Amino acid sequence: MTVKVSKPAINVREELADLRKPTGIAGEAMLRAETPQEQFNLIGAGRRNLVINGDQRIWQRGVGPISANAGNTFCADRWQMGRYGSATGVFTGEQSTDAPDGFHNSVKLTVTTSDTPSGDEAYLITQPFEGLTIDPLAYETSSAKTITVSFWVKSSVVGTYAVSMQDGSAQRACTNSYTINSANTWEYKSVTIVGDTGSGNYEQGLTTKGGMIVFGLGGAGNRLASAMGTWYTSSGFTMSMPQSGGTNWIKTSGATFQITGVQLEVGKVATPFEHRSYGEELAACQRYFERMTFTSFQYTPIVCYNESTSNARGSLQYQVTKRAAPTFSATSNAFVATSTGATGTPVSLTSDSQTVTNARVLITNSNSTLVDGGASHIQMYISSGQISLDAEL
Repeated sequence: MTVKVSKPAINVREELADLRKPTGIAGEAMLRAETPQEQFNLIGAGRRNLVINGDQRIWQRGVGPISANAGNTFCADRWQMGRYGSATGVFTGEQSTDAPDGFHNSVKLTVTTSDTPSGDEAYLITQPFEGLTIDPLAYETSSAKTITVSFWVKSSVVGTYAVSMQDGSAQRACTNSYTINSANTWEYKSVTIVGDTGSGNYEQGLTTKGGMIVFGLGGAGNRLASAMGTWYTSSGFTMSMPQSGGTNWIKTSGATFQITGVQLEVGKVATPFEHRSYGEELAACQRYFERMTFTSFQYTPIVCYNESTSNARGSLQYQVTKRAAPTFSATSNAFVATSTGATGTPVSLTSDSQTVTNARVLITNSNSTLVDGGASHIQMYISSGQISLDAEL
């Protein structure tokens, strides 16, 4: 028996033309996505960026040059400038309004004391993450997720630089490289980092330090990556350089390095930077550090009870719940207690207990002129003063 099948006629020329229609960058990314989760991330559904203050808008510690001359020093909120080992070089960090289109700020680093690294020396800028932030990456499991780090960078020194993802104690690292091609020119970079299925110190589920993204600025010896593009044991050394060395930015006096638009997201493809509102970004930063700045004769939010003529106690409520009970500090010789019969009495502020939501403040008056049993308000009496709450990782 013969079976005949008929099909509608087609225009081969038109069909071929349809195949040539461009999908665009976004369409190509969607076609390359291997899982629904990757497609979910690409269309911008939900929060994507694990980095806080990736566009460097928040600078609670001050926008002027801050010197990285020992250990870790914060510049922009959540961004640490690092100097490790026997390093003698110094660089500063400050807020800059020089930024690529779509951004208003960047962090600008400048070498003030150059150094040719050797041995255990390392220079870098990094952002640490809580274990709770690392949780979605499923590290230390067979389901460990690939991530992509994207950013804008500009430097006076061209060459090959390192960017690494590392665990909280620098025992595990995955180092990749990128190239700055033109001096003093904003360039967009993206680097894909495979998930870590090995065993590291990621502090999953905890508010302690679980990982960090590291941008290297110089290093030598045991600061060079053991491998590129794969996870390896780093023996507690924060990696700051590619395996074959790369560019030692810190060697050039006066050299500059700027970065902004930093995004770390799950997936193999970089998506556009996730711009969040200023208020949302500030609150995220205040979880780790909060600075209250007061001007002349401005009242603080501290109302206290005078326990004697020399001591009083009061409560300070934070703007945002902290990651952990913070360290309290206040500008010395800046505050007075105002109460009936004791207006303008100079006092010092310390704290004898802190929780994640408030601090009990101890007010001390060396002249014993407080009104015993009375109530006092604390206010500034100089041009400016600060109360700082530090819960950084």
